[in-house]
Amino acid sequence: MMWKKLKAVPKLQSMDEEVLKAMSKHLTLKKYAANSYIIKENEPLGMMLLIVDGVVKVESSSSSNEVSSRLLETGHFYGELLDWVKVSLFPSLLPLPTSAALAVNDVEARLLMASDLCAVAAFTVNISVRALSAPPPVDVRFNRLGLANLPCESTLHIQG
Repeated sequence: MMWKKLKAVPKLQSMDEEVLKAMSKHLTLKKYAANSYIIKENEPLGMMLLIVDGVVKVESSSSSNEVSSRLLETGHFYGELLDWVKVSLFPSLLPLPTSAALAVNDVEARLLMASDLCAVAAFTVNISVRALSAPPPVDVRFNRLGLANLPCESTLHIQG
């Protein structure tokens, strides 16, 4: 069951089982060739991913042009769309990632698209999870594009 794999992700461990089940229904499998970009820095983040197979290199650059990187492997999660749900800009503006994700080798990942996260939020009228009650990281930025075509509702209630 895919929701149990989501439950194993540290950031998702405190989430309600029903929310994880709703999320898992929207996950799609996608393959990336070695050396291809999965997520580009400063481009609207339209998805988050759970790595099923392969290695992903996440690179961040600082204002002084120093580059830091880390490797994510099978079972790791990437993409801060959960932080997007916690801010008042949800769902009108997508976050801009402050790092890029590159497939080191051939990668298979389960994706949750931003529009699907909106559907999960609309489906899940009341979410009672600690993971969504904390403020978003200070380094999350947002794009200026409206997302009028996303099926988001204002029915997401986050309880602390």
